[in-house]
Amino acid sequence: MLRRLHLTYLTLLAVVLVVLVVPLCLSAASGATKDVYLDREADAARFASVADEALLQGEAQSLQLELSQYHLLYGIAAVVVDRNKDQVAAAGTLSVQDGRRVSGAVARVLASERLQPPASVWPWDDRSLLIVEPVMRSGQVVGATVTVSPTEELRAVILRRWAMLLALSLLVLGAGAVAGRPLASWVLRPLRDLADCTRAISSGRLTARAPVESGPEEVRSLARSFNTMADEVCELLEQQRLVVAYAAHQVRNPLAAVTLQVEALADEAPGGLDATAALHEIERLSDICDSLVALADTDCRDEDMVLIRAREVARDRLRAWAPLASRRGVTLLPTNIEDAWALTFPATLDQVLDALIDNGTKFAGAGGAVAVSVGTAEPGTLLVEVDDSGPGLPAMLREQALQPFWRRTDDDQRAGSGLGLAVVVALLSRSGGSLSLSTGPLGGLRATARLRAVPCPA
Repeated sequence: MLRRLHLTYLTLLAVVLVVLVVPLCLSAASGATKDVYLDREADAARFASVADEALLQGEAQSLQLELSQYHLLYGIAAVVVDRNKDQVAAAGTLSVQDGRRVSGAVARVLASERLQPPASVWPWDDRSLLIVEPVMRSGQVVGATVTVSPTEELRAVILRRWAMLLALSLLVLGAGAVAGRPLASWVLRPLRDLADCTRAISSGRLTARAPVESGPEEVRSLARSFNTMADEVCELLEQQRLVVAYAAHQVRNPLAAVTLQVEALADEAPGGLDATAALHEIERLSDICDSLVALADTDCRDEDMVLIRAREVARDRLRAWAPLASRRGVTLLPTNIEDAWALTFPATLDQVLDALIDNGTKFAGAGGAVAVSVGTAEPGTLLVEVDDSGPGLPAMLREQALQPFWRRTDDDQRAGSGLGLAVVVALLSRSGGSLSLSTGPLGGLRATARLRAVPCPA
């Protein structure tokens, strides 16, 4: 944008210079031509007054002497003819082209026609400057005086004036090029501020706003509109986050109480009570609440990141999930738990392991297995791998599986909200990590979470 504005400014400046300089060049050529023409016309008029007496008295010697001195001094050919076009006196030699031009011009003057002066002599036109003045007596034309001036010096003067105008134009254009970039930068500064604000908001700084104190009124109006839009969007996001967090928090407590009540009733109720089905539905609601809480917790700042010991977190989550895995008939296998450290937001690894283990035990099914591995196989990267022995997932569906609320069409009867992997992706992204899906060694799906690994603190 800066370059385009700069080029536009220089183009407009160049057009203005052309519009101004071309008429000035034409005027310079016309002015120089007029000055020379008037000077030569005065000489021809003086010769005409002298030629009248010479023609009247039949004495041409004095006239010839004056023409010769004039030619010797200025290098200008001069000719005087009578009414019959006979040459009375002459000095200098005329070219064939000049001779034809003189003959035609003299014929017109002797016919009492007034010749018009040339508008301009151009640098590329090497023709001589021809001036013909009538010799008058008692109002009658009795002869003509002719001067034929070379135009080399006149054309050189015109070229010098044109060169000066061109040099001045280039100087102005150069100054405009030097001053144009800061000027364009100043014009675009409000737009750059608006772009910086947009980038800040997109990077997570939702409090950033565009300045509205500087720049043209149109840009300030745009900045005010942008700030209003950003305020409304941030307010909506905050309301959404609060609703999600409040709903998740408020629903989990009653669910915990219901779970205890159902477990107590399962021990005392008659055989007609299907406590297993009730507990299954409660677990499903709990999964949804966990997903809502996790989504609400992803709005964190970079300075909130902490060091975590991955091995302790992994062991804790394996112990927590062991009873549920046993109930589902799934074997949890801690295959490789290294003593590694990672930089992430609090509870990120906990929630990632919860979601991946939950997902693995669901799809492994009774009699299946879920293997958990935590280590630093890649330099600077903590790898958290959860493998299951379930049916796996075709490669073409793995990207879709990371989207919110996505479920396979053949999984309509399986519990779940379709948010588990999407929550993991959101949590890992906020910590600078990622999630990928592949085929694992147990024959099912392998979920690989990557976080930033750091050296063991002293």
